Amino acid sequence: MMDESYVGNSSYIWQSFDHPTDTLLPGMKLGWDLKTGLNWYLTSWTCSDDPSSGNYNYGVDLEGLPQLVLRGGSDKLFRSGEYYENKFSGNPALAENSLFKPIFVANKEEVYYTFEATDSSIYSMMVVFYSGLVQHLSWIGGLRWAFVYAIQTDYCDVYNFCGPFGVCHIINQSGKCECMTGFTPKSPKYWEVYNTYGGCVRTSPLECQKGSGFVKYPGVKLPDSSDLWVNVSMGTKECRAECLKNCSCTGFAEMDTPGKGKGCLMWFGPLIDIRQSTSFGQDLFVRISASRLELIDDFRKRRRRLKMLLGLLAFFALLVSGLLLWYIVWKKKKAHGTEDKTIDNNETYLTDESLDEEEEEGKFPSFDLTTIAAAIKNFAFANKIGEGSFGPVYKNMQGILRTGKEIAVKKLSHTSLQGLKELKNEG
Repeated sequence: MMDESYVGNSSYIWQSFDHPTDTLLPGMKLGWDLKTGLNWYLTSWTCSDDPSSGNYNYGVDLEGLPQLVLRGGSDKLFRSGEYYENKFSGNPALAENSLFKPIFVANKEEVYYTFEATDSSIYSMMVVFYSGLVQHLSWIGGLRWAFVYAIQTDYCDVYNFCGPFGVCHIINQSGKCECMTGFTPKSPKYWEVYNTYGGCVRTSPLECQKGSGFVKYPGVKLPDSSDLWVNVSMGTKECRAECLKNCSCTGFAEMDTPGKGKGCLMWFGPLIDIRQSTSFGQDLFVRISASRLELIDDFRKRRRRLKMLLGLLAFFALLVSGLLLWYIVWKKKKAHGTEDKTIDNNETYLTDESLDEEEEEGKFPSFDLTTIAAAIKNFAFANKIGEGSFGPVYKNMQGILRTGKEIAVKKLSHTSLQGLKELKNEG
């Protein structure tokens, strides 16, 4: 609605986009006009057939850093996390996708969120339902509105689900709370029954005069920013030093500020509403006492030493196993290698003098395998003259002995039960 005197002027007396009720369409704004104080936000219906204002509202919260917040009455139910690098730190559903592109504007005149359709032929909208759910819908095939996504995707999206200094993890589609390093559940018996809203408390007091340090939590949704200090021109080292100067500082983070470089965020109260968000999160540094930090460092050193020791033990175990395997293979090759050895063509002669001497003394002469194999041409089939219970019998057909004396050689069969005694008796 506009006055006739405003023809050609961009100012309006009233427009529906300034009062969006429960639905946000492409181009509409959620946020604030800082010049006029106008607040654009969504309000749910009372019920499915009553469009009067309900209990839930969804808009931009300017407390701390701007972020999208869902409230039930005056209570926070969900927050998107701070906006940076074209996305919200704690909600991947609000990132750019094939249906729409999110836009977040923050300047001296306006702070608002909106979205634009990537395809003008596809109609979509965001709705706050009377149940408190916030969903994005798309018109499919001219038939119905189809669900695209909800901003509340799991238990970790419930505001402050794990309480102060607690971190929420999604495990098997269920929320699991863990206390930060240096903290313990405030009420362990309640944590055992999954009542985690009481959060965690320090295991040892933070005594700034005795020193303190920080534990890094990578890839998390940063804590709620109601008690936050921001410096848009301070880097990580300066931010850390500044936090250590103030004993009330409980943690800090570095944030990229579009067009301004790095920025420093410092918290001065309990750290709440933190969840693991590896793909959309940031690095958070949580302050703990120096004594606790020493225990953590000592534990990490012992763990590194244990890993090194286990690695060395595994290496030596593999080495010993390899040497043992090599020794077994080598022994087998040594035991059977002479049987597979190829005898060269150089002739080896047996002396009948040794045979005569052994026969006169009633003994049996012995020869090495190479000499015997040479005499019968390496156990050639042409030299085989028969086979008995002891094994195959070979005869020297070449007259290798200088006196022309021929010999017979018996080779013990693998299946034979006879031995040296039977061989001598047969001889």
